[in-house]
Amino acid sequence: MSLVDIISNVSITGKKIVIVETPPDNFQQYEEQKAKINDELKKVSGRNTSITAISSDQIDSYDLRDSVVLINGNNVSENGSGRPVLLSYIIQAVAIRNRIIDKVLDINPRILFNNGKNSTVNGAIASVLKAIIGNEQVQGLTESFEDLGFKGNVVEGLYSQLESLKHGIGTRKNATFLDDLSQRFTEGNLQSTENKTFLIITDKAGNYKGKFDILKQDSDLNGLNFEKYHLVVIDNNDELSSNSAKLGRGINTLERLAEEFINRGIEVPVIYQSAHTIDNFSENERARITSFPNTNFMPKNCAPKIVRSKKVARKEISVGELVQSYEHLARYTLYVEKVGDQGFIRSSDKERFITFSRAVPIEIDNDEFRNNILQKAGVEYDKINHKMYVLSLFHTYLKNELKNENLKRCGKDYFDFTEVQSDITSVMPEISGRLESLRNVYDEAVREQKVLEPRVIAHNDAKWDNWFNGMILGDYGSVAPGREYNDVARALLDTDHEFKDVFDINKVNSAVTNYLALRSTVDPAFNDNKDEFRRNVYRAFVTESLRIAKYKAKTDKNLTYGLIKVAEIYAEILSAE
Repeated sequence: MSLVDIISNVSITGKKIVIVETPPDNFQQYEEQKAKINDELKKVSGRNTSITAISSDQIDSYDLRDSVVLINGNNVSENGSGRPVLLSYIIQAVAIRNRIIDKVLDINPRILFNNGKNSTVNGAIASVLKAIIGNEQVQGLTESFEDLGFKGNVVEGLYSQLESLKHGIGTRKNATFLDDLSQRFTEGNLQSTENKTFLIITDKAGNYKGKFDILKQDSDLNGLNFEKYHLVVIDNNDELSSNSAKLGRGINTLERLAEEFINRGIEVPVIYQSAHTIDNFSENERARITSFPNTNFMPKNCAPKIVRSKKVARKEISVGELVQSYEHLARYTLYVEKVGDQGFIRSSDKERFITFSRAVPIEIDNDEFRNNILQKAGVEYDKINHKMYVLSLFHTYLKNELKNENLKRCGKDYFDFTEVQSDITSVMPEISGRLESLRNVYDEAVREQKVLEPRVIAHNDAKWDNWFNGMILGDYGSVAPGREYNDVARALLDTDHEFKDVFDINKVNSAVTNYLALRSTVDPAFNDNKDEFRRNVYRAFVTESLRIAKYKAKTDKNLTYGLIKVAEIYAEILSAE
């Protein structure tokens, strides 16, 4: 396993990386390089990747559990530069390795040195070590030797291969990401109702069980039915994982695909992806890619989203730009990746549009600004209050966009109760009576909400499946001027516990109180009456639960039953007040 493979795997699993070596004299540069590695690997992996360097004297006092340990076996001079392999340094590294294994049994420290995978060098080292420390301790030892590919210290070696590391991590993450995304497209949302899907052409596919079609890059494209695809995605497939961006085997696939499309008059859009950032490719390479018909260049780990109107596509782009313009909100909102001249592309049937967003980070750094806001508001941090915090920022920062033409509502604000009832009972006739009992409360709630003047830009779809990793708010297609109540209600609907939290009135009231405290902390002009706000959230539970049930009834009956129960609980409370 190469050093790039080791670091890539560690970054995906989230383990710590501990380097054991003596820091060089140019310590400031050493620390700057280490910080740069940490920062760049965190960006590409989405995890708070931790690379720490310690000396051999610190081993006994350092917690090495759940770590990958890299020991410097190079013959390094005092200024950090490398010299030829010296056996005495390897022996010292072996002794350090044995100390670590004695301390933490389930760990396999790697010894890094230049030419660490050279069989001749390793054989000679093993022969000498057998004579010095015995055959038993040497057995399996050479398997822990790794080629640093560099003559200096480990940190400098990693720094010199940083682009290769980022490429390796990005490639592995993309395989997992596409697998998860393919599965999501079967889970009863707008994407799952589309007859067409996406074709991914890659040699680095995961175990796909969802809706996407996968082809190897050497597959025969002749006669393939491309009419079933909204989009074709081609992996650059740079097998060398080089430290500099270069066009890989994917360019050959793109050339074959373009020829097939031209010969058959096919106009399916194509995305060419690489784990290297686009800016790292030369101008000529980028021009070569985009010279093919309907082809755009895009980084990996980006998710496509089908939208059914150009207005919604523009809205996705506009809101994506707005939320990223506010530092504290940008941390917790989905990043929209602009592709093509307008930021989005038209699908093959010319009736759909495709926007793209980046994969969300798995872990997020400690947020001092958020912590200070929560402390000032007297609110404890938990999963629910995090959502209330994000919504308070969203409503505050975007409220000046009420006249933004790109943010106008594109669909209905509320459905007539008869339409909701009809769609649900068409597949679940047994609950017709239960639904009918909600009619009066639903109609009254809609009347009350419709007379309210918009005062914020509301997300309007802040339910469970639009909070990625439970932290990041995305999907901006429903964003429009409105009030806060629907967002708060939808954010509290959590399928993880079958809506158990929403059934607890005290927990809901606490969340409403905390939203009000957080909102007034970030927006001093906000001063709503607590009881009136709470009552409007209750109304939103009735209207929004039934609205979601209308869409989910055909694909998830259990979920629909839960949503109707939520509506019943809050309809009863509203009727009693």
